[in-house]
Order: sequence, then C-alpha cells, then structure tokens
Amino acid sequence: MRKVYLYLLIGIIAIVLMTVIVFNYDPKTETWSGLLLGALFGFLFYRTIKSRRQKDVK
Repeated sequence: MRKVYLYLLIGIIAIVLMTVIVFNYDPKTETWSGLLLGALFGFLFYRTIKSRRQKDVK
C-alpha cells in the first residue's frame, strides 16, 4: 500500500513540474492553490476509481 502512495506522490510532483515547465507557471502572478486543488482532484478521482474496482471484484 505504501508503494501506491509513493507512486501517487511521484505522479503529483511530475504533474506539478510539467505544469511549471510547459505552461510557464509564474508563482509571482498566480497562486499554488490551483495546482494543489488539481492534485487533490486527481487524488480523489484515483480513490473513486480504486474503490469502484474493489466493489466490482467482490
């Protein structure tokens, strides 16, 4: 289970870095809350899919 959270953390960090690099994210003019909300939405989406898969298996 810890590996899942480790990979999820690495994925969130990769998304943040790609957003900073590709979209030229400027923290002086924009806040980091948008990125954190996106990461939270991704995490909740992942948890929803995971729980539905577990319900389908049973």
